[in-house]
Order: sequence, then C-alpha cells, then structure tokens
Amino acid sequence: MTTECNNWKVLSDMAHPTSDIVIRRIMRLLDNKIQYTYNPVVDAHQQLIMSVSQKEIAEHLGVSQALVGMALNSHPRISAATRARVQNAATELGYDRDLNSGARQMAARRHGLRILNNVIAVCSNFADAPVHQQPFEHEILHGIESAAQKHNLDVMQCRLRSERLPRLIEKGEVDGVISLSGHPEHLHRIKELEIPLVKAGSNALDYHSVSVRHYEGIQQITEHLISLGHRKIAYIGHDLKVSDKESTLVHVAKQRYAAYETTMKKAGLPVKFTDCSLRDHLPENGAAAFLTLWKKSRGKITAVVCYNDTLAMGVVSQAEQLGINVPADLSVTGFDDISRQYAFAPVLTSVWYDRELMGKHAVEILMKERDPYFAGKKTTYIQEELPVRFVAGETTAPAK
Repeated sequence: MTTECNNWKVLSDMAHPTSDIVIRRIMRLLDNKIQYTYNPVVDAHQQLIMSVSQKEIAEHLGVSQALVGMALNSHPRISAATRARVQNAATELGYDRDLNSGARQMAARRHGLRILNNVIAVCSNFADAPVHQQPFEHEILHGIESAAQKHNLDVMQCRLRSERLPRLIEKGEVDGVISLSGHPEHLHRIKELEIPLVKAGSNALDYHSVSVRHYEGIQQITEHLISLGHRKIAYIGHDLKVSDKESTLVHVAKQRYAAYETTMKKAGLPVKFTDCSLRDHLPENGAAAFLTLWKKSRGKITAVVCYNDTLAMGVVSQAEQLGINVPADLSVTGFDDISRQYAFAPVLTSVWYDRELMGKHAVEILMKERDPYFAGKKTTYIQEELPVRFVAGETTAPAK
C-alpha cells in the first residue's frame, strides 16, 4: 500500500531543532517512490528520536562530511574555531554518537575502514591493586588522562589476562592501545588486529614506544658510586637470558646492565658480583638476591646497583636485617625514583624521569597514528626516549 504524506501540518507543528532534517528525510523517501505503509504521526516521531547523521550536519552547515567527521573526532588538522562550530551544530541538531555507532560500524566494514570511537585502552598486567598504590603506573596514567581529555578521548583501563585480550580490544572498538606492561603475545595480537599501539616505559623495536634513556641513567648511578670510592659494586637486575618472545623488558634489561658493566670496566673495576636472573621485581626478590651475593662476596660488597627501586628497597631491608647500616656500611641505588611514594625510608638514591610526560607523549603518538595522512606516510616506528636525572637520596655515602 502506497500512502502519500499530505499532512504536513503534523510536521510543521513540531517544535524541534531537527524538524527540517526530518522533512528532508521524508521527502527523499517520497521522491524515491519507496513503497511502505506510512503513519505521519508515528513515523515522524521515529525520525525525530533518530540521531542525525554526520552527512546531515554537513548539509546544515554547508561543508563536507569529511570535515564534520574530523571535527567531531577532534582531528589535529581542524582548527579550534571550526571544531567548535561543528560541535555546536551537532549539539543543536541532537547528534548522538552512540545512537549512530552501529551504522558507522557497518559502513566502515563495507569499505574496509576502521571507525573512530574516541576511546583508547591502557593495558597492564600489574598486580590487582588500586592504581593509587602503584606509583609507577599512576603517574603515567595521569599523563594519559590529561592528554586524552585535550583530544576528547575516553580512557579505558584494563588488566591483561594470560589467556586473552579484553573484549573491546578484540572487537576493535578502541582507537588505540597504550601498553604499560604485558606479554609479547598480547602486543603481537593487538598488532594483528591493526589497532594503533604504543608501548610506554620500555623500548619496542616493532611498535611505537615512549621509553627513557636507560643506559644513561645506570651510567650516572655507577659513576656516582665510583666517585664515592666504591670498588666492589654489585648489580642486581632483570633476567638477561629471557628472549624478547617471553618478556617486553629484554631491551631495557640489556641496556641497564650494559651501562653498569661498561662503566665498571672503563674504571678498571671487576664485574664479579651480579645476579641477572630476576623476572619479578618485588622487594623480596631483591632481598633474596642480595643475601646470595653478600655470602658469595664474604661480606666485601660496599655498594649495590639495582635494576629498579622496588628491588633496591628489598636490598635495603635485607641489609638492615643482617645488621648492615645503609649507607654507612653499604650504598644502594635504584631506578625510577618512587621510594617516596611508597613512604620508604631511607629515601633511595635513584634515577628520575617524567612519567606523566611519558603518558602524554604516548597519547600524542596514538593521535598521529589515527591521522590518515600520517598513517599513509609512516615508514618507521616512533621510538622516543625521555631524558633522565640522577637524584641523590639517603642510601649512598663514601666508601670506608
């Protein structure tokens, strides 16, 4: 049954900012002579509650649909004034991104494209503890949140389980992933899904990454101990035998140990007391490693360079249990400068870097990856290394 719409009074009496769009929709249906049973009151209401499309926003403003899409996605190539004009029009016309998500997904798949949801995922496999209890992760996440807000992005934080990725990532419903930690298999799977990925905190040859100058940091720490007169300096660090298929920290571990070893040899000092077998960086692991090295050296070690602060905290605690005074009898150093956040005393001599800036830079890299111009031209992965700074704490002193 074909019914013509003669009751335009029903539409003209509707006080709604999208009434002109509704009329245009119905006119297109009639112009195309689509056969359907039409109830002017019911169908007009359905048109009103249906979110307007980006194409209709573009027609309303007299601009291209591509410009509207880029503005609504806070594209960096769109000026603030144009972005505000488009977003104001979208609000006035009742544009609802969520109501349109299904249609956008279907259209994107038809053309082999990835749609933007303005959501990024931040993944880690750290222990199930509140973020505020994990200083390293908390500061990076704060930087991510700050940069995401600037780009009108929502942030989803998730823990990586050994068996699978979170569902929203598997379904491709995030615009990108920032990985703070995780098994290489997780990163490989994300790459297979063609989802933009940035590794934060460690170097990654096959992904974008924001890391720090690990070599320089350990070099500064080791030179500091040598300048204090220490000669028997031990090293406790991450497992160097693990492959890059088993751990994402392999490159970091090698850089830090290489800095210690090279600096020691350059000073003509022996590299005898080392333990590079640790895969977990908990304080108790640092304590156990130090106890073994202390016995091996027959109590002759005067300083310990640790891979990070959590291992160093374990060393200090174990030394105190053995009646060794830190720093009078033993100097201990870490990396990350987070002992204050743990309320640990004495405050560790360590290496500081801006973790909040790391988070911000990770988001900016994801934004570039979303840019089709950038994606089309890229030939290599972005690998940033942030500067580090030596921080003198309360755990180092001149050798006796």
